[in-house]
Amino acid sequence: MAKRTAITLPEIIVSAVILALPFGGLLAAFVGARGYVARADRRLTAANLGRAQLNRFYIDVRQDTWDTGNLAVNATTQNLANAVVGNITYGRNYVVSTVNNNGPREYRQVTMNVDYPTVD
Repeated sequence: MAKRTAITLPEIIVSAVILALPFGGLLAAFVGARGYVARADRRLTAANLGRAQLNRFYIDVRQDTWDTGNLAVNATTQNLANAVVGNITYGRNYVVSTVNNNGPREYRQVTMNVDYPTVD
């Protein structure tokens, strides 16, 4: 009987299938993680846009603009210009309302909303 020194074709096919299974699982994990990272990036950008707009409202916290500026109490939603960051359009709006308190000061609450498209 002759000595066998070569690897046969069925052995190569079986080993390739065995190696492809874990690599396929890793590839699926990386593709899924890419979607999570894209969602987190859009959410972080939306939070930063909202924070930046709220920071712009600090200049309106003055007695002479309290009832006429951006922080005047109104029941309607105030739309802001859309912001485009990285070819993604973020819609922004806010509502100002009075906070009920029993003290001598009048407080206002600003509710900021930033809309962004979902990741496909």
